[in-house]
Amino acid sequence: MYPTIAINYNISFETVNCSCCKDNPSARIPTEVINEINARLEEKASSPRTEAYWICKLRAGAFPKVLRKLLREREHYQSLLKQEFVKIKEQQDPELIKYYEARQIAAKLLANAGYGVFARKEFVFRL
Repeated sequence: MYPTIAINYNISFETVNCSCCKDNPSARIPTEVINEINARLEEKASSPRTEAYWICKLRAGAFPKVLRKLLREREHYQSLLKQEFVKIKEQQDPELIKYYEARQIAAKLLANAGYGVFARKEFVFRL
């Protein structure tokens, strides 16, 4: 799941090329990742990335924090859905099922849309 990548690697507006980790070698984006990015840019006839990139090792990003919250909310509503579905059919509440389903899908869509903005060429974030 793409939002998990942002969480695991601390990808956020304020963590990419942060001011505190610029000289920290362990914060650098690996060369093979930059090479992969450049290969995809080349396929699209775009200019390669020549500047260095790093991700903060000292602070958790705001975006991963929001994603964690959204994914916890989704898990919560998926759990409530399961609880409703284990009931015998006559005891299930169709309105609750619709509500729980809508909430878990909304959380998923928000998390995916938030991650997707980083892939848009119109979304250039620079400090």
